[in-house]
Amino acid sequence: IGLLESSSDYVIFLDHDDLFEINALESLYSSITEYDCDFVYGTYASIDIDKPTKIVYPNEKHGYFMSIWENKRAIAFPPPSIWTKLFKRDFLVKHEILFRTILGEDAVFVSKSLFNAKGVYYSWNSLICYHNLNENSYTKNISYNYLMEGFTSEEYMFDLYNDYDDDFYKS
Repeated sequence: IGLLESSSDYVIFLDHDDLFEINALESLYSSITEYDCDFVYGTYASIDIDKPTKIVYPNEKHGYFMSIWENKRAIAFPPPSIWTKLFKRDFLVKHEILFRTILGEDAVFVSKSLFNAKGVYYSWNSLICYHNLNENSYTKNISYNYLMEGFTSEEYMFDLYNDYDDDFYKS
């Protein structure tokens, strides 16, 4: 709802228990305007018991890529860290990329974005935010329901990939 009601040119998301790094938004904005991308992203530090650990995707293509066909690894291991990404609002609205109400909604959102993007920039050396894994974190409280919701999400992702191109990994 917030995305559809927003009026800015760009949007970014942040969970209630996460924090942006100083100058993170300026860094992302600079890249998205310089490269005229549909979205840009950087890295994050995961904080577990007050110890930050930087999360980097070392085998992923860094810098600019025009489409997912130039960087298939990005779709195979999409960094679902939605809080590290700045999107063009019109891009998301045009392709109806909205959050589903399922576990893993951020991975679905990012995958749909990657499939539809015509220009993505990954700034591997830009720390964007801190992801706080406190004791109340959903990902630290695994349960049967969490597992079952995960299966639903995986099935949705499988169908999503097949809807875009069922030969994607075969080529």
